[in-house]
Formats: sequence, structure tokens, C-alpha cells
Amino acid sequence: MLPGGCRFHRRPELKKLIDAHVRAMNWIEANPDQAAGFASKFTGLDKKTASEALKRIRFHPQPQEKAVAEFARFLDEMDYVKIRQPAAFASNFIDASFLNSQ
Repeated sequence: MLPGGCRFHRRPELKKLIDAHVRAMNWIEANPDQAAGFASKFTGLDKKTASEALKRIRFHPQPQEKAVAEFARFLDEMDYVKIRQPAAFASNFIDASFLNSQ
């Protein structure tokens, strides 16, 4: 996911980074027990807690406009940023063309 109109949009290393991120998300979903082991190791949580936490996370490579808009609304409400139209912001922010080319 890159901001729409991002000047780095065509850089091949960004495509590689996004591809690696998508492969990692797919691996996590296909290997939840191993992923929980890694999560436990790097977070300090016990494996059972890490496993339960991972069950609550949806790993999906396609950007979710609704989630981006909700997060933008939250940031606005907390006065971290000023976003007058979170839904429009999310629509303009997301550029999934890298994902669509897979």
C-alpha cells in the first residue's frame, strides 16, 4: 500500500518490499503455530498468548479503505492530524496497483 500519487510509486525496490510483505502475511496465515513461536520470541509473550493474539489479527494484503478511514478519523479526534473527510482521505491514500499486478 502506497499513498496515491507517491513519487516513489514506480521504484522496483518498493515492489519487492510489498511482495515480501504479502508473502509474509500469507505465510503467517498458513503457519499460525510457527508464527506464534516467532511472535513469542520477539515480543516476550508466552506462545499461548501470542497464538491467541494472532487469531484476532486479520492478515490480508488488500488495503481496507474502511479501516484506513476509521484510523484517520481516530487520529483526527485525538488531534494528531486534521483530516476533514476521512473516507475521501482513505480513498485517495490507497494505491493497491502493486497488489493488483500480482
